Amino acid sequence: MERDEMIAGMTKELAKVRSDMERMGPIALGTLARSSKKYRTKDGKEHKCRDMAVLKFAGSGAGRTMRIPADKEKIVGEMLENGRKWRDLNKRCIMLMSQLAVHGALKKTTRDADTEVCESHGDSGSGKRSGKRHGVGRS
Repeated sequence: MERDEMIAGMTKELAKVRSDMERMGPIALGTLARSSKKYRTKDGKEHKCRDMAVLKFAGSGAGRTMRIPADKEKIVGEMLENGRKWRDLNKRCIMLMSQLAVHGALKKTTRDADTEVCESHGDSGSGKRSGKRHGVGRS
């Protein structure tokens, strides 16, 4: 029963993690950085543009950037924070699903018991033919 209680607890936690992930608002994965460019005019004077927020994220094999307008910085910051929370919840979800899958694979079911009985008598129970002529067991 101890094992069943542990599985029930993990199942409950998995449901909570999934519901937390579903309730989360829009997410973005990446980092928000500040960037300012310098430029030179025709008369040789150097000027500096005002700071601008830049979203850095991974694209297909290469880093990508996107300029973020000043009035949207707060929204993007919240999306990035949600992305960090989502990533942590996703790791927890994968771990719980893996543990539950292993516990399920180790659990003895009636079907597993039937398979063991059939295999002990030399019958695979699958209805397939066996033997050298049919290429069963060849590597």
